[in-house]
Amino acid sequence: MAFYSYKILVEPGIPEDNPLVVDLPLKERWISQIWIGFEDGCGWTVKVRINYGIRRFYPENPTGWIVGNDIYIPIPGIIKLPAKWESIKAIICSPTAKYDHEVYVLIWTSEEEIEPVEVSLVKLVKGLGI
Repeated sequence: MAFYSYKILVEPGIPEDNPLVVDLPLKERWISQIWIGFEDGCGWTVKVRINYGIRRFYPENPTGWIVGNDIYIPIPGIIKLPAKWESIKAIICSPTAKYDHEVYVLIWTSEEEIEPVEVSLVKLVKGLGI
């Protein structure tokens, strides 16, 4: 299991049609969790999307963005990348922001296939004979 932490400085006034694109390189093939953090003061003015190439991981809504203020937001699901040593991308804009803000991207990865918690619990219950 590996952990990556990216702190991204976002300048004010970055438009949606010309966003900041930040490569987030990963060594492992499996992503178990991604959390997007917004510092206090962002005031929902900084917007984030997570992509792999042209495919959007989150949010799935084509016009949607992840926004927040003084919060970390988990992205649901386990992601299998096509290969090791790949990058995912944080697509970020701040069209109405008046000041610089920081966004945090936290990523947990693994070289081994990851099972959802529900699958692990079913195996445990069956193993215990319950």
